[in-house]
Amino acid sequence: MAATTSPRSAATLDAAREGPESGGREPADLVITEELRRRPCKPVNLQAEAEAFRELSDLIARNPNRAINRFMELAVELCEAGSAGLSLLDENEAGEAEFHWEAIAGVLKDHVGGTTPRHFSPCGLCLDAGRTILVSRPFEVFDYFNAAEQPLMEGLVVPLYDTGGLPLGTLWVVHHDAGKHFDAEDARVMEQLAVQLVLALKLRDRLEKKVSAHRTNVALRDTNLELAETSAFLQSILDSSTDCIKVLSLDGTLELMNSGGLGVMEIDDLSDVAGCSWPVLWSRGGADGEDNEARRAIRIAAAGGVSRFQGFSPTAKGTPKWWDVAVTPIIGEDGRPLKLLAVSRDVTGIKAAEERLAASERRLRVAQNFAEVGTFEWAIDSNIVYPSEEFCRLWGIEPQVALPGDVFSTHVHPADKHMLLARRDGPIENAGDYVEFRIMHGDDVRWLARRGDVLRDAEGRPTSVLGACFDVTDRRRAEEQQRLLMQELTHRVKNTMAMVQAIGSQTLRNANSVEEAGRAFAARMQALSAAHDVLIHSNWSSTSLRPLIDRAIRLHDDTGARFDMAGPDLVLGPRAALTLALTLHELGTNALKYGALSNDAGRVTLHWNIAGAGADRKLTMTWRESGGPPVAPPSSRGFGSRLIRLGFGVPSGTVELDFAVAGVAWTASAGLAEIQSSSGD
Repeated sequence: MAATTSPRSAATLDAAREGPESGGREPADLVITEELRRRPCKPVNLQAEAEAFRELSDLIARNPNRAINRFMELAVELCEAGSAGLSLLDENEAGEAEFHWEAIAGVLKDHVGGTTPRHFSPCGLCLDAGRTILVSRPFEVFDYFNAAEQPLMEGLVVPLYDTGGLPLGTLWVVHHDAGKHFDAEDARVMEQLAVQLVLALKLRDRLEKKVSAHRTNVALRDTNLELAETSAFLQSILDSSTDCIKVLSLDGTLELMNSGGLGVMEIDDLSDVAGCSWPVLWSRGGADGEDNEARRAIRIAAAGGVSRFQGFSPTAKGTPKWWDVAVTPIIGEDGRPLKLLAVSRDVTGIKAAEERLAASERRLRVAQNFAEVGTFEWAIDSNIVYPSEEFCRLWGIEPQVALPGDVFSTHVHPADKHMLLARRDGPIENAGDYVEFRIMHGDDVRWLARRGDVLRDAEGRPTSVLGACFDVTDRRRAEEQQRLLMQELTHRVKNTMAMVQAIGSQTLRNANSVEEAGRAFAARMQALSAAHDVLIHSNWSSTSLRPLIDRAIRLHDDTGARFDMAGPDLVLGPRAALTLALTLHELGTNALKYGALSNDAGRVTLHWNIAGAGADRKLTMTWRESGGPPVAPPSSRGFGSRLIRLGFGVPSGTVELDFAVAGVAWTASAGLAEIQSSSGD
C-alpha cells in the first residue's frame, strides 16, 4: 500500500521516514494474519471466479496493460472490498527503495502514482514476512495514510516474486468500513490473482521489449530471448511450488507435471504418467474415471469455467491423501480454452484436523443438547458474546457466531436485570458467579441459570468469561407449585375441618337418638369423603361431573339399574362439587328411606343440561323419583332438608323441591361460570 502524492501526504511521508510517531506501537503490532484461520469464511462464488479468470486470461493474451488494471477492479469485486492496488518496488532519486502505486481501483483510485518507503509500510512488512499478511488499522502506525479520504481499516497484502525469487512488489486490497473483515477465502482469491498478475506483468514487460526490439530491428532475437525467459520463469514457478501442478489436454490427458507435484504424488518419473488420463489416475483404475470429481472438473474447465473441489485420492505408492483441487482453462490466442491447468494441494493434515475438530464438536454438541446446557464466551473489552447453538436456543435467539452483549439484556425480565448488570459492571471477579434470572419472549417467562469462569492472559489481566447456561424453569415452577400446594393444603384442611364440624353439629342437633346421629354422620362423612376423592385426583382445582355423580349414588343403587342419568359432561369447581355431592347423598338417602328406592319397582331420573350463551350460560339439574310409595311433605325440616336446598352452593343458585304424590322432584339451577369457578371453597 502507498501514500498519496498530495502536499499533505508528502509531509507525512517525510516524517514517516524518520520513524513512527504512533504512541509506542510498532509496525509488527498491526499484523493479525492468524485471524484468517479463525474467521468464518464467506461462501465460495465459483461462477464469479470463473467469469473473472476467464476475462483475465483473455485480457492477458490481448492486452496485458489493460489486464493489470482489471486485476484491481476484480479484486475489489471478488473480495467485496473498498480499494485494491498494485505496489511495485522501485528506487527514488536518492537510491532508496520505495513502493510505487502502479494501479488502483476503488476509493483510492485517484492516488495512482503515490509512494511509500520500503522500510516503513505494510507492503514492506509483507515482503519481510515472505507471505500473505493481514494488517489492522495501518494508519495508527503509518500516519501518512491519514491523508486518504477514508480510513484504511484492514488490509490484505500478497507478495509478488519474479523467476529468481526477486520481489516485484505486492498486490493489496483494503476495507474502509470497520464492520467488514477479510477471511481465508479472500486470501485464497488474492493469491490466485497474484499468480496470474505476475504472469501479466511479465507478459507486459515482454510485449514492451518486443516493441522495442522491433524498433531496433532485432525483434526476432529479443522475442526468442523473452520466450526463453518466460518459459524459464514459468518453469521455475512450477518447480518451486509444493502443489501438484498439471497441464492437461482438453480431454484430461496428462501432458506436464511440475517436479514438486511428482514428489508429493510419489511418482518417480514423469514418463510413468505422461499421456495417461488424469481422471483414471485420480480414481486409481476405477472405471476410467467416469463421473468422478476429476472428470466433472475437466468438463467444466474445457467449457471455459473454473472448477474447484476437495476429494480423496491415494498417491502412486498408495499413500492416502486428501486434495484441494482447482481446474482452470488456459486460453489460446483465439480466446478459447487451449489446455487445462489443474492445481492439487495436499490438505490431508488439514482434513484430519477438521475431522477431529468436527468429531469433538459433535460430541460436545450432543452432550450439551442432551443436558440442555448452552455455552458462551464473553469478550470483556469488545462486549461480544460467542454463543453455542444450545445457548441461543435457550434464549430464543437465532443461532449466530457472535452477538453484541447488549442483545441479551432486552430479553431479561425487568425485575432481574440488576442481577446481570451487577455481574457485568461490577468487580470482574464476580462476573462468573452463579445467578438465576428470568427471560421473556412475549407472554412466555423462563428461568435460566448461569455460571462462568473468568479467563486471564499471561499477565493476569481478565480477557473473557467462559460459562454455561441452563434452563431451571421446571425446578422453579415445581418449587412454586410446592409452595402453593402447601398453602392450599393448609387452607383445605381448615375448610374441611370447618365443614366436618358443621355437619357434626347439625346432625347431632336434629337427631332423635345417638345411634341415629352416628349413622347419619357416618353416611355424610362417607359422601364427603367420596367427593374429596374425586377432587384429590384433580388437585382440588376442578373435577368432572360424571364421576362425582357415580360415587354419590353408588351406595343407593342396589341393582345397578335404578337410576336413569343423562346430560353433558362438564367440569365443576371444588365448592360446587362438595355441595352437590352432599346434596345427592341426602336425596338418595331420603329416596332409600321413604321414596322410590324404598321398594323394588321405583326409579330415579337424574338429568341435567346447559342453556343460554356466553356469560348467561346456566346449568339446570333435575332429580325426579317414580314408582315408589305415595309421597307426603315432611312435617319438619332437618339438616338433610337444608342440605338439599343448597343446590350447587353458589350465590346465583336456585332450588325447587316438589313433594308430589307420584314422587319427589328436585330442580337446581345456577350460573355455569360460578359453578365452574375454582376460587370458591
